[in-house]
Amino acid sequence: LLPQDSAANAREALNLLDVFPASRHYASAEIIHPLAEELASMNNESIQDSDELFPAYRNSLSLFRRGKLPASVDGLMDVLRSSRDYRHGRARQVLLGILEIMGEDDPLTAGYRSELASILF
Repeated sequence: LLPQDSAANAREALNLLDVFPASRHYASAEIIHPLAEELASMNNESIQDSDELFPAYRNSLSLFRRGKLPASVDGLMDVLRSSRDYRHGRARQVLLGILEIMGEDDPLTAGYRSELASILF
């Protein structure tokens, strides 16, 4: 699952993640799965969603799709600051999926993980 994937590619990635075999990459696949689900369902969401945080959440997913990972993470952090359990924890799971894709070698990842911990705890 890469930024700039279309909804069709996100659905294809989701199908692969659904049957991902046990391996050393299985844990990463499980972390990325909620992100793939949200990207695959983006076009199915009602634009008239009454939730006031939904536009910011949807924008964060759109930013991810355009390859703007730091902006996407920042947007999700803002959503979580307003509601730590937004969409029953889904925003947190999506954020963790993006951080997994960014990888531990990205210098921003550790800072984002620390910021997330301060928001949640």
